[in-house]
Amino acid sequence: MSAVSSPRDEHEVFQQCQVDLEQAKAASHPDPAALEILRRLRGELRRVMDRSEGYDLALFDRAHELLDEVGGFLRQTYPKACTMAYRDGVYYRECPVLDPDECDHIPGETYEGRECLILITKAQILAAALVANPRFRDARFGSLQLGTLPSCVLLLGRISGRE
Repeated sequence: MSAVSSPRDEHEVFQQCQVDLEQAKAASHPDPAALEILRRLRGELRRVMDRSEGYDLALFDRAHELLDEVGGFLRQTYPKACTMAYRDGVYYRECPVLDPDECDHIPGETYEGRECLILITKAQILAAALVANPRFRDARFGSLQLGTLPSCVLLLGRISGRE
């Protein structure tokens, strides 16, 4: 099973990730080596996505699908391996597999008699752009504070708010 030690073509990294995932799946679980491979694959596939999104959307999509597969297998096989970071008295969710679209509520729609709204209570605008073909087609949160925000929150840059 491989380890990335030097920059390689993203297609080569992706192909090796596919091989490594199959080897990790074939292991007798629990297996500490397979667990480490799965953890490493999360980062490698995320980097493939980050590096390919501007020039190879097909590779980006394939890496995204494989990353979701790695995450699902990791959660099923090693449920205690997915932990939350704890800093300065607050828990953060920092999973590279997590999609930002977990909440299926749509602002302006009514659910159980209540309208879904996004209320921004504190913001620092870092940048804004409207483009036909966004560079970051699958933007994800790098770190999301848990415990003080409702389940349906819009976060862009350093924006925090409430539903």
